[in-house]
Amino acid sequence: MKKLSEKIGEKIKQVREKQNLTQQFIADELGITSNGYGKIERGDSNINIDKLEKIAEILKVKLEDLLDLEKSGVALTDNKIKNIDKIASIIICEVSEKERELYENQISQLKDENLYLRGLVEKLAGK
Repeated sequence: MKKLSEKIGEKIKQVREKQNLTQQFIADELGITSNGYGKIERGDSNINIDKLEKIAEILKVKLEDLLDLEKSGVALTDNKIKNIDKIASIIICEVSEKERELYENQISQLKDENLYLRGLVEKLAGK
């Protein structure tokens, strides 16, 4: 069974090849070596959400197209906050425990910030 990083890497490669772009071009756009980018396509390197978003931007596709979330039963909307747990669980499943803890802390902080901001909006809307 393929790791998630391998599946994502294959999808990135398919899209890149359909657009007749080279690995070197994508690597240059990302500011990494072509060897480093090759590891992403082979699934030999875990990739963070920021890098995935940048690759999607370079390839001019939606992030969910690279992740194939629709096929895995996870629906994305434009509101990333609603789906952050689903996206994070997909991406985080192949990172180290320390990275996982950092991501979970960031997610928790974003949730708290989101609740606070929603409260402010509701308070202002009620005036």
